[in-house]
Amino acid sequence: LVNSDYLVGFSSAYRRGDFSTRLRIRHQSSHVGDEYLLHNSDTVRENTSFEEAQIMPAFEWQGWRVYAGGGAIFHSKNHIEPWNLQGGLEYLVPTSYSEVSLFLAADYQGEARTDWTLNQSYRTGVLFGQRDERNIRLALEFVDGYAQDGQFAGNDSRYFGLAVFFQL
Repeated sequence: LVNSDYLVGFSSAYRRGDFSTRLRIRHQSSHVGDEYLLHNSDTVRENTSFEEAQIMPAFEWQGWRVYAGGGAIFHSKNHIEPWNLQGGLEYLVPTSYSEVSLFLAADYQGEARTDWTLNQSYRTGVLFGQRDERNIRLALEFVDGYAQDGQFAGNDSRYFGLAVFFQL
């Protein structure tokens, strides 16, 4: 284990018709294995820890969902540029099964701490359940941008993966 990040927070959501918004306040901290650092003196420890507030409005129309918002870090142990923006879109492909949908999604993020370099991810897969209720998603994904892990934030990261997402 080289790195472990912890995310803890509270979310509040509001929906009216096709419009929704989410307000989230969260804490993120990153911890590198101490034994690894003790035996690898060339690794500089980044003790990343911060609290952030974020708002994310969204609009849905005929299977499409478009969202755009941003956030700010309001407290951190080390100096982190506070501002970030995020936006994206998703399309649910109708199927003859009401509880199963195919989906295509794209997400884009930029942060002041990475000089607004674009992080992008693309997903496609199967959604079991309804979009705004409890569901499970199986997805193939491609991610290109900076790593989001605290210790390694700012390092180039590009990968393909298979992911499972649970919405509780």
